[in-house]
Amino acid sequence: MRKSLTGFLALLLCSCTILEDRTPCPCRLTMDYSRVLKYDFIYRMADGEYDVALSGGDFRFGETIPVNMMDTIRQESVSKGSIRISGVLSKKGEKALTIAEGNQADSLYAFNTTIEAIGEKAYVLMDAHKQFTTVYIKDSGVENTTRGRQNGLEKVQMRVKGNFQGIDRHTLEPLPGKFECIVPEASPIGEYSVRIPRQGDASIIMELTLNGTNDSTTACQGIFNLPLGRYMEELGYDFAAESLADIYIGLNIASRKAFIRIENWNFEKTFVIF
Repeated sequence: MRKSLTGFLALLLCSCTILEDRTPCPCRLTMDYSRVLKYDFIYRMADGEYDVALSGGDFRFGETIPVNMMDTIRQESVSKGSIRISGVLSKKGEKALTIAEGNQADSLYAFNTTIEAIGEKAYVLMDAHKQFTTVYIKDSGVENTTRGRQNGLEKVQMRVKGNFQGIDRHTLEPLPGKFECIVPEASPIGEYSVRIPRQGDASIIMELTLNGTNDSTTACQGIFNLPLGRYMEELGYDFAAESLADIYIGLNIASRKAFIRIENWNFEKTFVIF
């Protein structure tokens, strides 16, 4: 009987780890990238990278994963408690978070969340939300003119100006600062495009500098402003959307009109250039 009791006590002592306080033990965090890898844009970002940062009460962890080497599941040991997670997908890493004056925004996708790691295992579904708006611009009056492209957009310098120059990676809130860039040259099909960063208000404008020499229209010379942000707001554009939509603009310089449409919307609205 005594031997049996001794054996039982020995077994109990050897198994005491299941009864001890396991709070200090690390948590195994599983990061699931399956949603990110299913997005259509991931193929355009094949030469980019996903920069992930984890932080808790007593630890910080970061890694940069090339998109072409991204696995569906990645795991990391973290301390228990609140874990702040942020991810930045771009072709420039963290540098894409802030735009230098004179440059357009980068193709930037980002994600942030906070989870509670209270057990030995935790899980997070990673994501990537679009943090820029591509503005597509075309000459809407070129088909109606009898003088070819004399008053077309090739005679117009288009400059975009705003008051926010990037985002904070942990909050995804717009960062105040001067944003200004010239719209790049047209594509082979005559379409212009420029990327603008997430804006905190509707103050962004497009400045049009006309240098035409045709005196038959008063719109062929001078500087005109298109209050782009205000017109987007009037259309119902959501500047605080999780993923930002693109917009399409048709410019008719001769009539000083702009036809603006939001991505995936089936109507456009006419505005005045002044």
